[in-house]
Parts: sequence; C-alpha cells; structure tokens
Amino acid sequence: MRVAAIIPAHDEAAILERNAKRVSWWGREAYGDGFSLVLSENGSTDSTAWVARLMEKLLPETLAVTSHAPGKGGAVKRAAAAVEADVYLMMDADLSADFASAEALVRAVEAGADAAVGSRRLEGAVVERPFVRRLATAVYALAARLALGLRVRDLQCGCKAFSRRVRDEVLPRVKDDGFFFDTEFLARLARGGFRIEEIPVRWTDRSAPGRVSKVRLLPNGIDFLKKLASLRKDLG
Repeated sequence: MRVAAIIPAHDEAAILERNAKRVSWWGREAYGDGFSLVLSENGSTDSTAWVARLMEKLLPETLAVTSHAPGKGGAVKRAAAAVEADVYLMMDADLSADFASAEALVRAVEAGADAAVGSRRLEGAVVERPFVRRLATAVYALAARLALGLRVRDLQCGCKAFSRRVRDEVLPRVKDDGFFFDTEFLARLARGGFRIEEIPVRWTDRSAPGRVSKVRLLPNGIDFLKKLASLRKDLG
C-alpha cells in the first residue's frame, strides 16, 4: 500500500524542518518504501519554500511543491496531483493530531472508506484545546448541518485521509482554495454518495516561537457562513 502524507505549509519556517523529519521517520517506520511525503508550500513570506526544498533533498521520498498562491485547499490539491498513492493523508504542519490518530485514518481508508475524517468531537477523542475554539467548531458544524445536511461533527480538523478515487473524482471539483476547502470537500463527498468515516483523534493545539495561527475565528467565521450559503446554491 502506498501512503502519501500531505503537509500544506504557509509561513511555517519555524517548525517545518523539525516536523517534516518527524513525519518522514514515522511514515517510513509505519509504511516502509510505500510512504512518501509532500510538503506543499503556498505563498509564504518567510523561508518556508527554502526549508521545503531542503527537506526534499535530505529526506527519502519527499517532494516539495511550491506556489505563489496562498491557501490550504490549493496546496492540498496540488500536492495530491503531484504524487501517486493509494491513500492520501492530510496533516497540519504543527502535527496537532498524533501519529496514532493518523494511522487510524489510513486504516479506515484501506478498509474501504472513501474518506476518513479526524474528529475532536466524537466520544473517545482526547483534546487539549481552548474552550472558545471548541465552541466555534461545534457552532460551525451545526451551521453546516442546517445549510447542507452535512452530518460530519468536525469539518475543519486538519487530519483527514482519502482514497485515490476521491483524488481523481472529487478533488478536481472542489472550487475553494482556502480554509473553506475542508467543508466543500466533505459536502461534495457526501452529495456524491461517497463513504465518509469519522474517527476520534488525540489532538493538542500547539504553538511555537515565531509561529502564528492562520485561523482568525471572527473573520473566518463570517466568511465561512457566506460560503456555506453559496455552496448550498451550487449543490442545488
């Protein structure tokens, strides 16, 4: 089985080298020669692109994909298109979800799910996260359920896995290249009748010197609500 881990990276120079090495060591141990790592740099203003290219040279089966256009969604789509695998695993650059959780998602896809979604809201999840962010996640999941009928309880968790079929049939139809990508991706999966499995994860919100979270609750939340309405119209 070939597993490709995708790390979108925007202004992540402070942590990318250390965490790319951790992912590479874990992946090679777990999946051997079938593992590859794609560092998808997108529109960074620091040295992230340089670090990604360095890791491409230093780590086995590692590919650096760079673009001047910022946006998580675009980074994931470009990375998935650049490598052939049976299972594609999305991971946040800060590795907030642990490796055991990532392996559980890969196993779910290997066992037949079209996509496996890490959840910080299911029973069994172990979460270290500020209350306000937990609340925002719950409120947004309710809004997505009301607008789209989407029953996934944690849409924005950065740890997800999906099959090659999903890469070929669903990713090209996802229009959003930013943080709303996750929601649109899951909505199109659900509307297309694809099997989505939600799995509890062990999650720790992480911070590091020189690193600033890209998510802004209020402006992102308002933008997401507008995009939910637009996506509802688009899906008919």
